[in-house]
Amino acid sequence: MPAPNSNQGPGHGRRLIVWLSLAVFVAYCVAAFRGQCRYRLPPYRCVTLRILGGATPSQWARPEYASQRHDRLSTLAQRHYQPGMLLDVGDRILRPGHTLTKADFEALVRHGVHEVKLRDPRDILRLAARELRLRQDVVARGPGPRRVVAHAGELLTKDVVDRCLMRGISEVAVVGTGDVVGFNATLLMVVLIFIAMTLVLIEIFWNPVTALIETRQHEIEAGKRLTAANTTQGQRLDHERRNALRQIREAYRERVARERAVALKEVSTITRHAKGRLKQKHEEAAATMHLAVRTAESALQRDVPALSVEIVGRVTRLEKD
Repeated sequence: MPAPNSNQGPGHGRRLIVWLSLAVFVAYCVAAFRGQCRYRLPPYRCVTLRILGGATPSQWARPEYASQRHDRLSTLAQRHYQPGMLLDVGDRILRPGHTLTKADFEALVRHGVHEVKLRDPRDILRLAARELRLRQDVVARGPGPRRVVAHAGELLTKDVVDRCLMRGISEVAVVGTGDVVGFNATLLMVVLIFIAMTLVLIEIFWNPVTALIETRQHEIEAGKRLTAANTTQGQRLDHERRNALRQIREAYRERVARERAVALKEVSTITRHAKGRLKQKHEEAAATMHLAVRTAESALQRDVPALSVEIVGRVTRLEKD
C-alpha cells in the first residue's frame, strides 16, 4: 500500500481554501453585476443667503459701490444656486430648479429681497459630471398610470436628477464611469475579497517569488564563496610568483657576481702575462739594438782608414781642379 503524500497536507488545504474563496467571489460578482446598480442621489443642501453680503442697502445702492456689487453678483451667479421656494420678482416667478443668474439676483434686490433661502446644487453638478447613464427607466411612485421620469440610457444630468428628486426618487440604477462601484460591496464582502486575494497572491505569486529570491540568494552566496576562494588562490599565486621572482633575481645577482669575479681574475692573468711578454720583448729589442750598435762600431773602426784615404784623395782632386 503506498504511503500518503505528505506534500498534500497544508498545501492542498490552502489551495482548496483559495479556490473556494475565488468561487464565492466570482459568484458574488456575477450576481451583483446581473442585478441593479443602485446609486443614491445626493439631496439638495438648503442655505440661507444674504445677497448683499456684508453691505447695507444704502451702501449697495451707492454708485461708488458698483465694482463690489458687480463682483458679489458674479460670484453668486457662478455658484449655480436655485430657489428653495417660489420667488416673485414682478415680471416673472422664479421656480425651484431654475438656476439663478446675475440678473435674477439684481431683480431680487430691487424687490427688496436681501435674504433668501436657496438650494446649493454643487453635489448634483459633480454627479452630473461623471457621465453616468441610467440602466433602466425611472418610474415615478404612486397610484395611477405608469409615469416615466427618465428613460434607460439617458445621461444622468442635473435636469434628470431634479426631476427624480421632485418626484421623491432618491435611488436610481446607473452604469458608466466615475467612482460609482458596480455593486454594493458590504464590509463582509470586502473582508472576504481581501482574504481571497491575499490567499491567491500567496499561492500564485508569493511562494514562487520567495523561492526565486531564495534561489537567487543561494546563488549569490555561492558566488561570494567562489569569489573569496578565487581571491585567496589569486593571493597565494601572487605570493608564489613574487617569491619566484625574488629567487630568480637573487640567483641572477649571484651568477653575475661570480662571472664578474672569474672575468676579473682572467683579466688579471692576461694583464700579467702581457706585461711579462712585453718586458721580454723589450729586453730582446734592447739586446738586438746593442748588438747592432757594436757591430756598426766594429765595422766603422775597420773601414775608417780606407774612408780617410778616400776622403783625402777626393779633397786633393778638388783642390787641383
